[in-house]
Amino acid sequence: RGYDVIGHVHGKRSLGIDNGAMGDLWREFLWQHLIGDCHPMMDLILGRFAIDRELGIVFPDDPHLSDWDDNQEIAARLAARMGITEPLPPFFDFPIGTMFWARTEALRPLRALGLDWSDYPSEPVPIDGTILHALERLLPFAARQAGYLYATTHVPGVTR
Repeated sequence: RGYDVIGHVHGKRSLGIDNGAMGDLWREFLWQHLIGDCHPMMDLILGRFAIDRELGIVFPDDPHLSDWDDNQEIAARLAARMGITEPLPPFFDFPIGTMFWARTEALRPLRALGLDWSDYPSEPVPIDGTILHALERLLPFAARQAGYLYATTHVPGVTR
């Protein structure tokens, strides 16, 4: 609560992915888009937040447009609790890997859910179909519900 903008990145280590090389590629993709090495992405993103007060969340543009998978029922219940009344679209952008930059105010609808540790699955977490996967997909919807827009990043030579 003491911050205007927060970043959420992690090592993307998953027991559910047998192929460590896949996790390494995914992590590199996400980190290049959010922190940068080839380009100063963190500086660019934070600069954009500074000049665009309507921007609520920024995350990598996934070249493969995803759907709800096994998370639509959970997401619909959470969306209703957040006051989202429009139907959830079948395909949409969301922060894959749950890595993103966001204004803390853009996350207000999620905080208002009042979730606690008992709402989350125990480790090891399944690869899909949990409240965690639904929340990941709801991030841009929550930002919009809070009155903000989202933007995605595209780093030439990194997105495949």
